[in-house]
Amino acid sequence: MNNLSGRSAGSGAAKGVLLTITAVTMGLFVLLTAFDSPNATNTENGDDNPTTETMEPEGTNDDGTNGTVDPEGVDNSGENETTDNVEETTVTEPLIETLTTRPPEVVKTATVNGTSVPRLAGATADILVSKGYVAKPKNANNSPVQTSAVYYIPDYADDAKAIADAISAPADIIVPAPDDILERIAESGDISDFHIFVILGTDSKIPIIP
Repeated sequence: MNNLSGRSAGSGAAKGVLLTITAVTMGLFVLLTAFDSPNATNTENGDDNPTTETMEPEGTNDDGTNGTVDPEGVDNSGENETTDNVEETTVTEPLIETLTTRPPEVVKTATVNGTSVPRLAGATADILVSKGYVAKPKNANNSPVQTSAVYYIPDYADDAKAIADAISAPADIIVPAPDDILERIAESGDISDFHIFVILGTDSKIPIIP
């Protein structure tokens, strides 16, 4: 009876040791398997499915090549487009006066010397004749005459401007002829049908021509 009890107790103890060794071996196997697995379960955030996040290095383009990542809004070509608000300006060109003049050979001009310079009227008349005008030199009735002028009869304003330009006279001395213009000129009988009367005064507004 005692022998049977001793055998039963020894057999039970052996089975207990064997079960303990088996349990420890299985536990170690499970632990080793868990650490060696590349797809470990991410339990930090409570996710059941493991996720693998691939980080693209800074400066890598979508095609896998290395390069500088362009900031948003910058043209990849390197050219920044700018919009300049250019205010349009209208340039007004000066008006060019168009003169309606007659042919020089039909415009008759008297050049009148109101100074003490000899042959001044003759020299001025020669300039006009060289440009195709009909011109006669005369002397003023009452010398000296201080104010120079280019007088014209009605409808000959543009011709007077052309005459003034020909002798380098300023435009501000071109005025309509007074009614007594012939009375201011000595020996004016042969110029009664003339159109322009150039008075050469001592103010030298009309250049003295030697």
